[in-house]
Amino acid sequence: NPRGQIAGDIIGMQLSKASIGSSKGLDALEAASAPEPGMPALDAAYRLYVDGKYVETLPAFEAVVAGYPDKFAGRRALVFVERTLDKLGRSNEILARLNTASASYSGKALGRFAEARRVYQYLGQGRYQDAATQATEVVRLNDDTTLVKFALYDLGSIYWYYIGDTRTGEQYY
Repeated sequence: NPRGQIAGDIIGMQLSKASIGSSKGLDALEAASAPEPGMPALDAAYRLYVDGKYVETLPAFEAVVAGYPDKFAGRRALVFVERTLDKLGRSNEILARLNTASASYSGKALGRFAEARRVYQYLGQGRYQDAATQATEVVRLNDDTTLVKFALYDLGSIYWYYIGDTRTGEQYY
């Protein structure tokens, strides 16, 4: 679910003034739950994805990435660009797309997120040392504490499970 991380989102629940108790309460709830910029476009692209229309899905997700590079919708759409390329049998393009996103959106949330996503592509390709190097760069260069926390955990896992260096892995954990 592309909306899964939005706090307060109640998917599929129809709200009414009667269920809230007053129009003032409903107005406040509606204002608090207004979709973040890009979410309607992300939802539309996701519906195409669920319907298996991957050829149409890819440009729809790419448009969300380009239109909302500093919003949750842009970052989530980037993950779905990866998944869609995989579904289309074009997994070999994913790392290049992440590199482009990283360079094109340098200094924006999307660029930093693309850097972090590269770790998982390297892992999937069996390039464990490259994954560790990339995760180290995410920690070193990033001011997004959430990405840094994930990168530190990833470093622990990469060293512990993939490289076989449990001592270094434990230090990162």
